[in-house]
Amino acid sequence: MNKEKALGFLGLLNRGGALLIGDALRLGIKKASLIVLAEDAKDATKRFYEEKASFRAIPILWMESKEELGHAIGYDEVAAIGVKDQKAARKLAALLKEGEEK
Repeated sequence: MNKEKALGFLGLLNRGGALLIGDALRLGIKKASLIVLAEDAKDATKRFYEEKASFRAIPILWMESKEELGHAIGYDEVAAIGVKDQKAARKLAALLKEGEEK
């Protein structure tokens, strides 16, 4: 249930302009408060975002697939998403962690 809420919340954040997707994330990673990565992303993509996030102390959350992450925001597939707003990032992290516990 909370996973669906988290995916819906991602869609809401996208409509509100609070997400960095694709090149916007790659170029503006310092604006991100949280990065959501797909587990099936290419190794080079994972390594790039893990290194950048580690350097800038940005937390990373993992989703099962690029397709699941993309569908939440209206795309076919997305490997990585950055959340710009700190409050929204905390809320999304809480929703995803609640979903893991159940």
